[in-house]
Amino acid sequence: MDDSNRMRDQPALTTTRGDAWVVIGGITAALLVGMYALLGTVQPVIAWGTAATVLLVYAAMVVVRTRGTAGRRRLRSLAALYGAMVALSLVAVLVLVGVAWTGTGR
Repeated sequence: MDDSNRMRDQPALTTTRGDAWVVIGGITAALLVGMYALLGTVQPVIAWGTAATVLLVYAAMVVVRTRGTAGRRRLRSLAALYGAMVALSLVAVLVLVGVAWTGTGR
């Protein structure tokens, strides 16, 4: 039987052009930048630095989507960039919460 249910074998994840990654990445980036704009009152340098980095990672996603060769390599790159954007944001939020909690901000 050749019908595989493994994630890596799904046609939607192996033959797509990557547009979904760019759309989801854009929505996520917009939400994150808005969140960092609000968190900028806690520690502006960390918040705005992370917001700028999120935008750079999203720009890299757009470049990979438009300039990268089609196939699994492009999709893996887009997935890795999206994961990096989310992981970076999680670390930054934890740092901002720690700064707010200890009262060492500003």
